[in-house]
Amino acid sequence: MRLILFLLMLLVKPAFGQEQAVVWTKGIAINLEENEIWNVDIMNNLILTRRNIIEKYDSSGVLKFSQSIRSMGKLAELEPLNFMKIYAFSEEQQVVCVFDNTLTLSEKCLDLSEFGIGMAVHIASSIQSDRIWVLDQLNSRLLSVKTGRTANSQEVKNLGGILNIQSISGITEYNNELYLTDYEKGVYRFDLYGSLIDFYPVESCDQLLVIDGNMLTLCSGKLRMLELYTGKSIEIDLPLSNITSFRALGNSFWFHSENKVINYRLSLAD
Repeated sequence: MRLILFLLMLLVKPAFGQEQAVVWTKGIAINLEENEIWNVDIMNNLILTRRNIIEKYDSSGVLKFSQSIRSMGKLAELEPLNFMKIYAFSEEQQVVCVFDNTLTLSEKCLDLSEFGIGMAVHIASSIQSDRIWVLDQLNSRLLSVKTGRTANSQEVKNLGGILNIQSISGITEYNNELYLTDYEKGVYRFDLYGSLIDFYPVESCDQLLVIDGNMLTLCSGKLRMLELYTGKSIEIDLPLSNITSFRALGNSFWFHSENKVINYRLSLAD
């Protein structure tokens, strides 16, 4: 079940007018060392870095694959496109490499300087499987880069002037629209031609994600979901303290707390 469909069930109140209670069920926990990164693919596999290694665990916690990434330097972001492709971004070396589902490098890494990118700080996958979005902080622009050759067909220029912000926390493409997140301010929604459609403000948050066109925030130990098109929202108490980041896939949530990434299932109480 997609995340938005499950969470919208929680917005439905029974006849007596009380909100439906929820239950968190703990699953696996995997150690994550300080300053390492992680993400989850569409099959609920956990992908993380461990010093100079990238590792992939299945949903039961079994290590399936590992691969050396020493030649790439320290990775800044992992961006699963689908079950078969994972983008790995090295801010240190300004390259994007592509791993297949066995964590084997499947093609030559992209040197972002060849695209005229001054300083890339974030990447995001696109619905077009041969393209990625790259945020060029130095030149205050967002580019759609075609993997395999030095060409780009879409560009959002002058982000600093349009948004009046100094930094962006992350970027996401959904339903042919772009969402730029700023943990301190909120979410900026663009069309693919670079026109600003809307802005959704938030209080300062530990993390802010856009999933299936819905805004999820981690603030003060609570998870809040806002359905952007309708304004419906729900707030859920989290099962852990000291959570610094999270991912969600259907009713499966992954939380990074202290030195572990922990999986929980969210369900409705009987």
